[in-house]
Amino acid sequence: MIKQIMLLLLVLTCTVNANAQTIPLNSLKQVDLVNVDAEVLKYKGQTGLQVKAAKGAEKLETLVIIPDVNFKNGVIEVEVSGQPAPGAFAQARGFVGVAFRVKEAEPYEYEAFYLRPTNAREHNQVQRNHSLQYVSHPDYPWYRLRKETPEKNMSPMQI
Repeated sequence: MIKQIMLLLLVLTCTVNANAQTIPLNSLKQVDLVNVDAEVLKYKGQTGLQVKAAKGAEKLETLVIIPDVNFKNGVIEVEVSGQPAPGAFAQARGFVGVAFRVKEAEPYEYEAFYLRPTNAREHNQVQRNHSLQYVSHPDYPWYRLRKETPEKNMSPMQI
């Protein structure tokens, strides 16, 4: 699967029990990049990270890891903006993912929610139903979940 998307991460808030930890994503010094290129920029008046798959990494895992976050169960809030990259094919859906419980192994292990902003705005209800998707990598990737539990790991959403 070719991931052709530009992603802008603005702020990440992790809430565990009653203790909230806000991490402004405004510096490359606070993140580890895995198969991506990123730069700090201003977007709609806020500073954030623009993230793109590194050249040649389109079929590899692409992650921005925030190290040293002590998170087990709770709420993750993140402000993101995503759209298919310039030159992406017309049917590109765009993926903006938030991974959690990341374990640095080979391959990486994590759970994630993927948002597909272009699906959320589709006229076709079937496409809209694929706006939000859950995966647990590497044991339960999207294609396994779609085959074994069709439509159970996906949901529509409004953006």
